[in-house]
Amino acid sequence: MSSKSGGNVFRHNTFYASRGTLTMRHGNGTLIEQNLFDGANAPYTGGVRVINARQTIRNNYFKDLTGNRFSGALVIMNGVPNSPINRYHQVDGAVVENNFFDNVTAIELGEGSDAERTAIPVNSKFASNTVIGRDGATPIKLYDDMSGIAFSSNLTTAASPEEISAGFEILSSKPVAPNVSDFGVPKEETGVAWYPKAPDTSVFEGGRTITLSPGSDVLSSALKDAKPGDRFVLAAGNYHEATAITVSNPISVVSETPSEAFLSFERPSLFVLTGKGGLSLEGLTVTGKSAPDGKGNSLVSTSSVLGSGNHPLHLKSMTIKDFDVNRGFSVVSASKGSFFDYIDVEGSSFTNVSGTVFKLDEESDDYGIYNSEYLTISDSQFVDISGPVASVYRGGRDESTFGPHVDVSNSVFKNIGGANFPIMILHGIQKGSFSGNDIDGARPIDLTYTTGLPVFLMEGNTVDGSSFDAFASLADLRNRK
Repeated sequence: MSSKSGGNVFRHNTFYASRGTLTMRHGNGTLIEQNLFDGANAPYTGGVRVINARQTIRNNYFKDLTGNRFSGALVIMNGVPNSPINRYHQVDGAVVENNFFDNVTAIELGEGSDAERTAIPVNSKFASNTVIGRDGATPIKLYDDMSGIAFSSNLTTAASPEEISAGFEILSSKPVAPNVSDFGVPKEETGVAWYPKAPDTSVFEGGRTITLSPGSDVLSSALKDAKPGDRFVLAAGNYHEATAITVSNPISVVSETPSEAFLSFERPSLFVLTGKGGLSLEGLTVTGKSAPDGKGNSLVSTSSVLGSGNHPLHLKSMTIKDFDVNRGFSVVSASKGSFFDYIDVEGSSFTNVSGTVFKLDEESDDYGIYNSEYLTISDSQFVDISGPVASVYRGGRDESTFGPHVDVSNSVFKNIGGANFPIMILHGIQKGSFSGNDIDGARPIDLTYTTGLPVFLMEGNTVDGSSFDAFASLADLRNRK
């Protein structure tokens, strides 16, 4: 949320489990007072981001906020000298006082400092605040000279950066937190009446359980009337589909007996996610032998005809093989304009795939848009894959988005990419990890950093029988900023 006109007052509001920050930009003289910013420890939850002049943040309670960088609990930006209206005006005359920061990950001061944003905050103060970081560490990070902010009478449980430490008293124990009822409104009252709150249960729960018997076009017939949360259980046997199945609600398809339901299909894609469609596939054995010989086949694809989604996709204990009738056969492919909330792959096997297993690289216009927020692979095997296991693309210079995230752990990779492709192509991801994996016959990850402060961790991997923890051993790193 942004305050763009200036002179706004935000008082007695609750921001609950909200990604990002209340951002004061393109306007001056905003007052933020007596609000509750409760992140509920959800990812990327933030508080207030400060830009422009005469902004006041006082008497607020910031708690359990996990965000950093542009989504920190408090972010005071560097500005652009003589900034045009569409960039960052210098912070001048900001007042941050009497706030309680409780279990927050980051307070970012001078954020965005670079060759363009060199105008540090001036004529400002940070006074009488209480600051408690996570895990006993200080959340305060300095990215530039903060001499333009006067720090005084603040309390903290961990030593602050030396440059501003005179403005903080270190407490021997954690102080008593404020009463949340003194700030904002109850969380049950947050949001607007016409937009439903996210359920506490999985989107794949709460529907009917429907058992199906083997045969032709059994799934496509049954899924025509699928309702959100429905679970389709396949008895052991062979299932063959001659038509593509459009999925516009979150549904599950599982094998009654693991690996005993065998599924084949004749169309370029078996499942097409659109609208609010989501899939949880578990225990199935899927072959691509009956698919047409045309480039661009995939088990799961997307369409933005009914909207771009926020599609959830879960592949658990799946056996996927012989996706090789053409040169570009994928398992999951996202079309331009579509978006996966997450793709979770757990305990699955992928063998003999001719294309990119997870093709998430269609948003190549460099607008900061991408095809999936999370790609998580664990305890899985990839053998004889002609393309990369994953191709993920996020271009542009937008620093306000959070992903993509790619995390790969405890998996086996054998004969990946041949002479033409690396094990993965990860362009512009913001956070990722590659740990505890066994690699045999694969080129290093092609990892390109484009913007922001990306983090990619590697540890505990084995390459061609030898242990390699060094970053350069597993990835070709390029910085393009």
